[in-house]
Amino acid sequence: MEENKKHGYVPYTKGCRCDVCKEAKRLYSKAQRDQRACMLARATTRGYTYTVPGITHGYSGYQNFKCRCDTCKLGKALSYERWK
Repeated sequence: MEENKKHGYVPYTKGCRCDVCKEAKRLYSKAQRDQRACMLARATTRGYTYTVPGITHGYSGYQNFKCRCDTCKLGKALSYERWK
């Protein structure tokens, strides 16, 4: 049991890739995705603009984090214009 205390999400972020650490990372990532999806669903059903705190806003925020603040929407629009 003592050995499992040394493994989990934090050791994964520091480079450990044992099965326990990989499973902890998988569960952590799933919880984060579920939380963002829940926040997005609540915001869009209530007519709010969804903003993700703590990210770099712009095209990558729009694409990777589904942020819909004005900065991210503008970044997406400018990227589309350059592509077009």
